[in-house]
Amino acid sequence: MKRRIAAAVWYWILAVLPLLASAAAYPFFPDIIPAHYNLAGEVDRYGSKAELFILPAMVLVLAPVFWGLTGLARRSVGAETLPPEERKSRNEKVIAVTRIALLAVFNALNFVMLASTWTDARAGTGEMSWDIYRILAAVLAVMDIVLGNFLPKCRPNSVMGVRTPWTLESAEVWYRTHRMGGFWMVGSGVLSLILCLFLPGIWALGIYLAATALAAAAMTVYSWRISRRKR
Repeated sequence: MKRRIAAAVWYWILAVLPLLASAAAYPFFPDIIPAHYNLAGEVDRYGSKAELFILPAMVLVLAPVFWGLTGLARRSVGAETLPPEERKSRNEKVIAVTRIALLAVFNALNFVMLASTWTDARAGTGEMSWDIYRILAAVLAVMDIVLGNFLPKCRPNSVMGVRTPWTLESAEVWYRTHRMGGFWMVGSGVLSLILCLFLPGIWALGIYLAATALAAAAMTVYSWRISRRKR
């Protein structure tokens, strides 16, 4: 109970932190700031510094929605197919880690956007001072590594995890798919993190997205193959 309360407190702190950080930084920005960059890292649109609050506002809207959706994951589906000791499991650790990891990513991106926008506004060169694409790829890769370690612990539920027709109809298929999926997530995250050190940011981000899509497709096919072998 204490752990759940502590996780909830940290979650809502992270939900409002981007707004507080943007409000604290707001007076130090010029009225007109770089608002958008093209793939070459050049500023292609300027806007009001009020746009600093766009991401924090999104977080405040998404936080309650994500809280409600992940809360549904405490209810296991197909409990009759699980061993007796597993039927009351509620995915508590997976829910807590997933919630905090998602908001931690938003907080990291908000900090990077504030710092890079302030630097670019002062420099006035019309170019990106920080390689935001590289930083974004690295942050997402770390998130995959963290979540990949917890994916095998995810019990059958109606919201989270690799939810295919084959994982939902069999507890064995669910567990084997999530165990393998955890390895794939960690592996793709480590690979993406290494590539961030050597490739331009836009390439690193593109490879991360491709690796994520490939891992999702592989987990879907893997669950189908296991189910087919069982039959």
